[in-house]
Amino acid sequence: NCSVEYKLSRKRDFEPPCEEEDDEETIEVEEQQEEYQHIGLDWLVTMYEKKLNGILADEMGLGKTIQTIALLAHLACNWGPHLIIVPTSVMLNWEMELKRWCPGFKILTYFGSQKERKLKRQVLSLLPNAFHVCITSYKLVLQDHQAFRRKSWRYLILDEAQNIKNFKSQRWQSLLNFNRSVKQ
Repeated sequence: NCSVEYKLSRKRDFEPPCEEEDDEETIEVEEQQEEYQHIGLDWLVTMYEKKLNGILADEMGLGKTIQTIALLAHLACNWGPHLIIVPTSVMLNWEMELKRWCPGFKILTYFGSQKERKLKRQVLSLLPNAFHVCITSYKLVLQDHQAFRRKSWRYLILDEAQNIKNFKSQRWQSLLNFNRSVKQ
């Protein structure tokens, strides 16, 4: 049974999330969030538990990223791997926020030259527990879709999902073929 309940840690030498945590070094998301963010997080958890897809459609700047990271912290005993697909312009922001709030998560940021991505594809396919979260861009997930399709993803998060609003688009059709437990 997991002891993590909407908690995000800033502890640098992070222990596995299912073990006891030092309350002094743990930040409760509930203390850091506005009421609407609590509601959004509860909704995300409910959607996950019911195995339903959903769209968190708060206005820009209202904390959708932190609500999503809080969900991943809540799922810490279901280590994933989770795939986060984002516009290229916010990849670094997602990586920094994940490292800030969930330093115990092993993160694979999938970008770089063709040679660098080839090495990362080997990590994707050969090392099943090498990472908990993979962050990549819409462009690269489409370009290297074969590697992503082979991986069994626990959770699929699409930031700025308007990038796939056309259900007949190549992006959407490619993502439909991904092996995942839940899409968000």
